[in-house]
Amino acid sequence: MLTLYTLKIYNFADFGQGSYTKRISKQDNTATRMSSSKGSRRARRPSPDWNGGEQQYANGSQHGSSDASRQQGDTTISPHANNDIGPLATIALEASQRFLDSQKAATDLIEACQKHEDERQKYPRLLHKYNKLKEQVTPKDVRINKLLSTISTMREESSATEEDKKQVLRDKEALAKRSETVERRLEVRAAELNLEGEKKISKELEKMQAELKSQSEARIKVQETRLNEKEKSMDDRVKDLEDKLRGLRTGNKKDNEEINKLKAQVEEQACLLKTENGRRINLETATEAYRNKIDKLSEKLKDVEDTFSLVGKPLEFFEKRFLEISELIEVVSTRYFGRTLTEEEAASLQKEVDKEDSLLLNTPFSDSDESVHLRIAYARRVISSALHTTIWKPFSSDKALPGSECSKLLAEIEVELRKSNDSASSDATVFWKAATIRALESLPSATSNRVETVVKSVLQVLSPLLDPSISDLFNDDLAQIAKAAISVWVDAQADKHDFVINSTLNQNNTLYWKPVPFDGSSQDNQSVKGITDLVKVFTLFPIIICKQQIPSPKHPNTPGSFPEDQQPYTIETIQIHFGLGLADNSDLVQRGVEEKEEMKQWRDKYKEEKRELRRAIFTKKGGQHSRTNSISDMVPSPSSPKQSWMSNGRNNHPTEI
Repeated sequence: MLTLYTLKIYNFADFGQGSYTKRISKQDNTATRMSSSKGSRRARRPSPDWNGGEQQYANGSQHGSSDASRQQGDTTISPHANNDIGPLATIALEASQRFLDSQKAATDLIEACQKHEDERQKYPRLLHKYNKLKEQVTPKDVRINKLLSTISTMREESSATEEDKKQVLRDKEALAKRSETVERRLEVRAAELNLEGEKKISKELEKMQAELKSQSEARIKVQETRLNEKEKSMDDRVKDLEDKLRGLRTGNKKDNEEINKLKAQVEEQACLLKTENGRRINLETATEAYRNKIDKLSEKLKDVEDTFSLVGKPLEFFEKRFLEISELIEVVSTRYFGRTLTEEEAASLQKEVDKEDSLLLNTPFSDSDESVHLRIAYARRVISSALHTTIWKPFSSDKALPGSECSKLLAEIEVELRKSNDSASSDATVFWKAATIRALESLPSATSNRVETVVKSVLQVLSPLLDPSISDLFNDDLAQIAKAAISVWVDAQADKHDFVINSTLNQNNTLYWKPVPFDGSSQDNQSVKGITDLVKVFTLFPIIICKQQIPSPKHPNTPGSFPEDQQPYTIETIQIHFGLGLADNSDLVQRGVEEKEEMKQWRDKYKEEKRELRRAIFTKKGGQHSRTNSISDMVPSPSSPKQSWMSNGRNNHPTEI
């Protein structure tokens, strides 16, 4: 497609050069005819032009004009030759106007070429849309053929139906005639039946009246017998109720006697209750004093624990807090780095980003889904790494930042204290760690705290990928993440469990981390199985575990041996948060590599075609030479159409990515 476009530009350039040469040749012929009549006279006396100089009207060199004078030296000289300059100036002005018109037409054609180039870039998308529509044509054609066959069948059936309709109409007419005859006969028969029916109805009415009378008399007798039976049953029920009432009165007397006995017992119990109430008051007074002592002792114990022991919180608390931080990192990375890049940003990012990061090297800077997912993964990796290196280190505080001599010394002391696996050493480690952490938290903060350090370190890496207009919002969200990380880490260091954070994901610890499925593909979910020592895993969130000491199970002593004074401890590892990683061999990274290779091939192809086009333009220009004449002195010569297109197209062409 680009080659066809180049050929069109060459044809346009040839057309412009050809029309320009024809106009110049016509002007040369006109100037030569006019100069031939004045050659001999100019040889004797030069005629001044309207600018006060010697005017040469031939469109060529001086030798050309002298040759024309010698060839037509015998021609008679017109006495009004010096005054015949107006037509030549008119011709020159018309030629210059036509030249300007041709230049405007060339500019319009250049704009049309640029528009055609824009349409050519849209061709792949239109072709893809055309192929999709073409795929939909076949089932629709099949459906149309079926509908056509159905229509033809229905038409045949409709023709048969028309014949049937005509036959039905004929049958209706015959039936109408028959029905008229039948109606007449029925009217006569109905009159006869009415007379017979009236006689039968009168007889049936008499029978029905007799039957109803007999039935009503029978029903009255049945109702009378039922009423007599109900009266007898009511009398029986009244007798039963009177018997029950006499029994209840007898029972009521017995209940009153029992109530009197119970009242006497209640009075006795009330006396006993008063005695017991006095004892209870004495017990409550003693209990209240005992509780006050317990509260005071509890406060003292709490002060001692705050000073000399670590605080124990449920592990669910830390699981929830670290999960919230991980989700917050994902949300912030998606919000600020999952945006669509412009062509200028995509071109500049290739030069500004860190070329040493392997994940960023595999990231194509475009508007594709792979580019968006890889940029989000890179941002999550940078933020998690900053939190780990600045905050999530042993004895981390604003006074003793990770990597300082103070933090290194404290970590070495803790390691030495933990080497001994007995209860005395464990208690000493707990006491020393609690006192050290509280001392670090009570110290005044340094000039630059950990939040500012995290924000600066992240911005130093991610600022090229960040939109400057939302930089302040990103700083605020990043500061909130850092504060949350500091808060949970302070609680973790003050806890009785030993928290360990590992940001290295590899084959050896696949049980403690899982891949991040950005596009929801099943292969990314199972990519841990294909991890080897040669495959690099990018850490998007570190592994967080905790270790706690539990007593070893007691073994029965052998006969004749002494019991052990100290029971050894065993270390139990508990998973707090799974690490999140992205393997180098995952589908997302591989698709990013393929897209970047395709973009590189496209750029190389475009650069090669651009060099070929420039070489062809320079070759075309090298075979022509410029002329100097009166018209070129008056009107500045514009650049060629190809040069104008190259100068304009260079600014309007899509930016290389």
